[in-house]
Amino acid sequence: MATRRRCKKTPCSLCREPFKSLLFFQGCGHGICSSCTSRLRLGVPKTCPQCLLVPPGDSDGEERTSGRGDGDRQAVKPPKRCPEHGEALELFCREEGRPMCQRCAVSPAHRAHLAVPIEEAAEEHKAKLEVVVKLLQEHKLDLQSWMSQEEKKLEEWKGKTSRESEKLEKEFEKLHDFLYEEEEKLQQRLKGEKKATATKLRSNITQMTEQSQELGLLIHKINRRRQQPPLGLLKDVEKLLSRSQNIHVWKPDVVPIDLQGAYDTPTSCIFGFLDQYKG
Repeated sequence: MATRRRCKKTPCSLCREPFKSLLFFQGCGHGICSSCTSRLRLGVPKTCPQCLLVPPGDSDGEERTSGRGDGDRQAVKPPKRCPEHGEALELFCREEGRPMCQRCAVSPAHRAHLAVPIEEAAEEHKAKLEVVVKLLQEHKLDLQSWMSQEEKKLEEWKGKTSRESEKLEKEFEKLHDFLYEEEEKLQQRLKGEKKATATKLRSNITQMTEQSQELGLLIHKINRRRQQPPLGLLKDVEKLLSRSQNIHVWKPDVVPIDLQGAYDTPTSCIFGFLDQYKG
């Protein structure tokens, strides 16, 4: 039974366009607009064209009839009668894989097809589905087992890498300590040689500074004597000349500034060893 009533732009069940006036069907709750009823030449039908036009298993039809815009419509079950002949769907076409009525079975389109009772086909497919479910469950169990193994391997791998990281850290700490100790030894040796050579050079500089000062005083004295009148210039001049001519200039001992010790570092050996592990 269909009744026409106004609504607030509820979409048509067929064209999905919003209309204020729709023809609603009791039971299924579908609403058909006047444009669709005219296009389909329905007039005021007693049977909902949506339920009959949408064949079983049609995904688009199921989506359109799954509910109203406000979400309160119940899902429409597959029709129990043939949409073409209106008879009960008692048979199942194996070739096309869908239900059909007795008239469909004898029609030219299905006459050469194998048809079995719908209950028999349902039982057969139910058994097939059970087999598939068991197979899928076995696959799922296999996946869970493999996943468990991979998780254990992951934890084991984390442990291995952590232990190896600690090992590397300890080994390089030893290497750092060794290099630090070697550096300290070489630095102390170098400091000792630096101090000894610097002491000798400073001693030479001190002695030459003192001698240079003495020579400066003597030069100053001679220059002053040269400015004296004859009597003053000649007074004890022989002693002054003798002192100046016989003065001995001290020449310092040669202090080599080449490093006397060997300061070879172990880096060349270490780098050569580490090169074996590169790449």
